[in-house]
Amino acid sequence: MAEALFRGLRLEIATALNGRWLTLYQTARALGRRSGDIQKALRQMLAEGVLESEHEEPEPGTRFRLAEIHEAALAEALRADQLPGLVQEDQELLLLSLPSRRTLDGALARGDVAAVISWGVRLGGNNAMLVAVAPKATETDYARLVSVLEAAQIGVVSDRPATPVDGRALRGMAIASNDAVEATAGDEA
Repeated sequence: MAEALFRGLRLEIATALNGRWLTLYQTARALGRRSGDIQKALRQMLAEGVLESEHEEPEPGTRFRLAEIHEAALAEALRADQLPGLVQEDQELLLLSLPSRRTLDGALARGDVAAVISWGVRLGGNNAMLVAVAPKATETDYARLVSVLEAAQIGVVSDRPATPVDGRALRGMAIASNDAVEATAGDEA
């Protein structure tokens, strides 16, 4: 259901309007698009009740936001509700250096930013955190998240993991690597 409700441009619009009121123009700007590019999809989402507006009949300057009843479906569509600590191959991970916990709280209080985060874990003291970006977050979502964090003076280092392996497979790879090194060392003798 969530996949059908939030697909393509609709997913981008819903993410931008999650937890905050924006006009059509502001939404288009947040997405790096022109107003005309998103107007039809936005109005369709409004007619379906996915979005709500300040005025019953939208007029120029009317602000919109994602209806609260659809926030869980958005998280499902982004797969932002994955198990904490679960890492998927090629999923964007952010290592954050925080000036203060309050700074991070201020940045994450924005719904459009928090929507694209699957999970986070504090590392050591209060000044570092590892955050996983939702697997289906768009490049626009990612860029907005990083921009908001950097604007809050939060240091951001980004990386993507390779294929995760379990402990047994890791041990098997280590044994095979050791065997290859020993075989090469034996050839040199």
